[in-house]
Amino acid sequence: MTHIGQTIADLRQERNLSQAELAVDILSSAQLSKAERGLTDLSGTKLVMLLGRLHITPREFFR
Repeated sequence: MTHIGQTIADLRQERNLSQAELAVDILSSAQLSKAERGLTDLSGTKLVMLLGRLHITPREFFR
């Protein structure tokens, strides 16, 4: 099963965004990198903010 971080990484790459571009004003690039690799969890708030930047609703994300 794909973890949340891997899905975020896939969506980010599909949109040709760097980790820095996605993370700006939400969390550090290092935190995003760790989350994408499954080494740390994202808070619900940060996840929703990242999804907003990716133009994905939480409902779409968790289908």
